Amino acid sequence: MEARLPRPAYRRYIGAMAFHLARGPAAATQLITILEEELAGARARLGEDPPGAGAVHEARVAVKRMRAVLRLFEEAVPARSRRIATRLRRAAHALSAMREADACLESLTALATRYRAILTPAIAGHVRRGLEHRRSTSREDASEALGEARGALEAATRLVPSLGASSRALRQGMARSYRRTRRAMLTLRLDGGDAEFHRWRIRLKDHYYHMRLLEKLDATPRRRARLLHVLEEALGDDHNLTVLQELLLTDPARYGPEREGAVVLGCIAREQRRLRAGALRLGERVFAAKGSRFAADLRGWWPERR
Repeated sequence: MEARLPRPAYRRYIGAMAFHLARGPAAATQLITILEEELAGARARLGEDPPGAGAVHEARVAVKRMRAVLRLFEEAVPARSRRIATRLRRAAHALSAMREADACLESLTALATRYRAILTPAIAGHVRRGLEHRRSTSREDASEALGEARGALEAATRLVPSLGASSRALRQGMARSYRRTRRAMLTLRLDGGDAEFHRWRIRLKDHYYHMRLLEKLDATPRRRARLLHVLEEALGDDHNLTVLQELLLTDPARYGPEREGAVVLGCIAREQRRLRAGALRLGERVFAAKGSRFAADLRGWWPERR
C-alpha cells in the first residue's frame, strides 16, 4: 500500500467539517462545542424526509467523529459519557442499516473494476441487480431506523453540556486510545478473522479523529492523520467486502447462479488479502512507537497549559 494519500482521498480529507482544537481556550470547552456542532449537523442532514444516501453517509461520519471525541471523556466522567455513548451507538446502528446496501454496491463496482478479467459484466450484473433490489426494499423500511437515529441524536444533544474534564485527562484519553489501537494491531495476522480486523478498524478510527483534533497545533499529527486516513480507508473497504461476502453466503440464490457467486467470493477473498497485507505493512510503520513514546510525543504536540 502506498503511504501517500491518493488525490481523491485527499480531497475528502481536506473537505471535511472543521474538527480541531485551538490554542488558548480550555480543551474540554472546545470539545463540547465540537460535539454540539456535530450533533446539530447530523440532525440537519437527517432533517429531510427521506434523507438522501449522501446525507445518511455524512450523518454516519459525524456520529463516528462524536464517538471518538467522547472516548476522551470516558475516564473523567464515566457515567455521563456512557449515557451519551449509548445514544450515539443507537444512532450509529440505525444509520448503518440504511447505509449498508449502498456500501455493498460501491464495493461491487470497485471489485469489478480491479478484477475485470475475472469478474465479467454479466457476473457483476447478476449481483448488482440483487443488491439494488435489496437497497430498494431497505429504503422502504427505513422510516423506523431513521426515527430511531433522530431520537438518539436529540437525546445525546441534551446530555452533552454535562461533560467536563481537565486537559491532562483528555490527553491521557488520547494516549490510551493509541495503546488500544496498537494492541489490537499487534495481535493481528494476515490470515486473521474478519472480527479482529474490524476491531482494529474501530480502534484506529478513534485514534485517527484524535489526530485530526490536533492537526492545527502541530504538523506531525497532521501528517500522521493523513497516513491514518489511508489505513482507515483500506480497513473500511475490507469491512464492506466482508458485509458483501456475508450477503452472498446467506442468500446466494438472490445474486445469480452458484458458479458465478463462487467467482465473486473468490475475488472478495483475493482483494481482502491484498487490503489486509497493505494495512498491516502501513500499520507497523504508523504504530512502531510504544505507548510511552507516543505519550511523550503527545505532550510536545499538545503541551500543558501554563
